[in-house]
Amino acid sequence: MFTTKRLYTILGVLCGLILVTPILFFPSYIQAMSTAKVIAFLLLTLLALPCYLAILFQKKEPWSVFRQPIILTFAAFILTLILSSLLGIDPLNSFLGTLQRPVSVVLFIHGFLVVLYLYELFTHQERWKRTYTNILIGVATLIAFYALFEGWLFPSFVSQEGRVASVLGNPIFLSSFLILPLFLSLARASDGAKKHKTLYRLASTIMMGAILLSGTRGAFVGLLAGGLFWFVSHITTHRTSLKPFLTKSLAVVAIGVALLFAVVTFAPEQTGLSRLVQVGDTNVLSRLAYWEMGLRGWQQAPVLGLGPGNFYRIADQLFTEETYDSSTTWPDKPHNIAIEWLTTTGLIGFGLYLALLVLLYRQGLRLRTTQSLILLAGLTAYVIQGQFVFHTFSELLTFLFLIALISATPELTQKHVTHPSHGSTPAFFVGCTVALVGIITFVLPYHTLAYTIGTGQRFLEDDPQTARASYQAAASQNIVLDDTLIANKYVLLVQSFVKSSTLEEEVVDEAIRQHQLSTSRHPFRARVWSDLGFLYYLKATLQDAPVVQEGLDAAQRAIELAPARFEPKRVLALIFLRNGDVAQAKVLVESLVASYPDTPSLYLILSEIAFKEGDLALTAKYGYRGTLGDIQVASKEQVSWIAELLLAQQEYGKIIELYEAWLEENPEDPSLLANLAATYATVGQTQEAIDAATRLKELDPSMAKQADAFIESLN
Repeated sequence: MFTTKRLYTILGVLCGLILVTPILFFPSYIQAMSTAKVIAFLLLTLLALPCYLAILFQKKEPWSVFRQPIILTFAAFILTLILSSLLGIDPLNSFLGTLQRPVSVVLFIHGFLVVLYLYELFTHQERWKRTYTNILIGVATLIAFYALFEGWLFPSFVSQEGRVASVLGNPIFLSSFLILPLFLSLARASDGAKKHKTLYRLASTIMMGAILLSGTRGAFVGLLAGGLFWFVSHITTHRTSLKPFLTKSLAVVAIGVALLFAVVTFAPEQTGLSRLVQVGDTNVLSRLAYWEMGLRGWQQAPVLGLGPGNFYRIADQLFTEETYDSSTTWPDKPHNIAIEWLTTTGLIGFGLYLALLVLLYRQGLRLRTTQSLILLAGLTAYVIQGQFVFHTFSELLTFLFLIALISATPELTQKHVTHPSHGSTPAFFVGCTVALVGIITFVLPYHTLAYTIGTGQRFLEDDPQTARASYQAAASQNIVLDDTLIANKYVLLVQSFVKSSTLEEEVVDEAIRQHQLSTSRHPFRARVWSDLGFLYYLKATLQDAPVVQEGLDAAQRAIELAPARFEPKRVLALIFLRNGDVAQAKVLVESLVASYPDTPSLYLILSEIAFKEGDLALTAKYGYRGTLGDIQVASKEQVSWIAELLLAQQEYGKIIELYEAWLEENPEDPSLLANLAATYATVGQTQEAIDAATRLKELDPSMAKQADAFIESLN
């Protein structure tokens, strides 16, 4: 059996690697910027478990860690998450999460283990605190440094209107991750006994610059709140040095005001800096709408909530027509951590979350050192910015680190800590067994699913058959951790086949089966029910037959779950139309158009209704508007048919606009260039006709002879 020293060393190395995970990404994964981090975190946490248990159960009092109030409260919070999940509306979603939203109960359980690991190391030797703090600061500084030069010195992985995201995939994720490491660095820089103060200050400056360039207003507000906390706490604890401190503070405020004025005046538009002072855009309005949903909907399950991760149920129910003005997505997060815990874990979970924060503040204030006050200022910034976002993996990791760091203060832990002389062999092998089961049943399936779906994603637009093979492989796994993701990808796959005019009934059948599986496991997801109804409609269209009752039931179920959303009603209208109930379809679609006049897909349905009624002029009018608005998914057959109808109305300008829009979306497809050239020639735009014919020759050499003849006829 390993010696105690060896066990601590192995545990320490694995925990150090855990703190490095935010820097990881793997392009072959779906959600490449987050999935690799999560998989590595889960794997390393499980690998560390045997060492921790071997250390823990050789102690005389192995459960003494729970005498620490912060640890005990956090443990109670984790138990509440588990209980809320079991009693909630969607236990699988709560426990497993999704690849898009990986912060699940399972991840929190692993996070609690990491807190225990760090606490054990911190109370064993003080040097682990310094080492791990430096590791986290170093990782955050590297990520922030990449962000500073992203887009011109280093490649940019995501495009977010001039905002930086580094290797975290989203500007919000970047800023929320950097908040606590920034204040950890400031705390290290403030310690007069520490060396390398200049390096810590430089690291703090780099992180601050990255946060500002991310253009995340919530993080900016959090920084202001953290600065205010520091100002007030310093005044109350350092009265003897009040005058010089006030002088320095006023200087800092003056510099800050000057910088803010410079940002407002000189910052280029569509950059992260300019976004910091914009307060009336759709993002702000959508956040307010989500908060209102949460504050109205938490009373549905006031004690234990709907279950972690299940805010989507409230959002589906309380989504209104007005919400579409700021958001057309299917929201699954309120973008406010406090409201999320209130709605998903009820008053019990929300109360424990607040108790955890109170205990962290109390413990930090007891020390009353400059470093502890800076850490509490960082906690303040973190909590405030958390009211504008939701938990992400990298951000949560920094919070877990802070919990362990503040918990492991010498005066509160020393009397509870006893260091064993050697490890417990039975506990070590129990830990190995648990770790092995976790790796086989969760980590490896997680990796396989992420890699397989990621492979399909790369081929989705250009080679849907290859993408289909990947999705088939993902769906056939023995353990499928995110069936909803596969269902959603099948919808995109069907759209890709439709666009290329190669959709087959077998593909639709596969998509239907995947959606049926998803609805059986997650019966309250309105979006999946709506998509299922649409798939039944597509199948009926391919068969030239009426939509079966299951399709009608799926659409109606989606409307029951999300009564104010137009998407399920649009599907229901298509089903009515397919089943020959033109009048009922027309009434439903016209009511939707009155509420959502800028929705292209509704005009496509009106176009089909007009065609069935024999009004070709109206068919062309609505078809043009709908096709142009949804040109990204329009097939060339659809564009050609609408163009023929417009030709009968001599609407040449609209024909040209339609062709040009489709060719812009499909620049490598020459199939409509001949029609475009002919239309230009018809309206006397000779040079444009020649240009279109020339492009046709370049893209399709087999048409060179016909194109040359056409060009010569114009001269």
